[in-house]
Amino acid sequence: MSNQPEPGKSTGPRTAAGKAVSRNNAFKHGMRSRTVIMPGEDPGENAALLNDIVEDFKPSTKHEHWLLKQMADARWRLERLKGIETALLSEDDIDTEELDRNSRWQMRMEQSYYRAYTRLQAFQESDDVSRPQSPVRLCWVDPTTGEKEYFGPPDDPEDPASRR
Repeated sequence: MSNQPEPGKSTGPRTAAGKAVSRNNAFKHGMRSRTVIMPGEDPGENAALLNDIVEDFKPSTKHEHWLLKQMADARWRLERLKGIETALLSEDDIDTEELDRNSRWQMRMEQSYYRAYTRLQAFQESDDVSRPQSPVRLCWVDPTTGEKEYFGPPDDPEDPASRR
């Protein structure tokens, strides 16, 4: 039974606020989400993680940046899964099915991270002379404010195209 007089005529939420709320109705872990950052997570922390990885690996091509983004996304999601695992284990009645599901997602995120890491290492170690050696700057756009944040080498004051 439904709490509506004619449930067959229901069309779901109609306002932007109602759609925003219903978007997270089935949210559990966010592994299948289109976005990496879930409600309640700090986009600045995610950007800092990406910045740290960029600083560690110093990519010089767009492809290397893409691999670093893959690594950062997998690591971010893995940290979320570890938090979920801690919460599941702290419950009095442990849901073993959910714990198993969480463990499988953790393995997938670890594999994703190390696959991108291995590809990045192989790419950076290759002797391909056609690979450009100039550093590339990465731009992250905050989805809520639209503000841009740049990562990578600092702007070149002599190059007007690098100023943003």
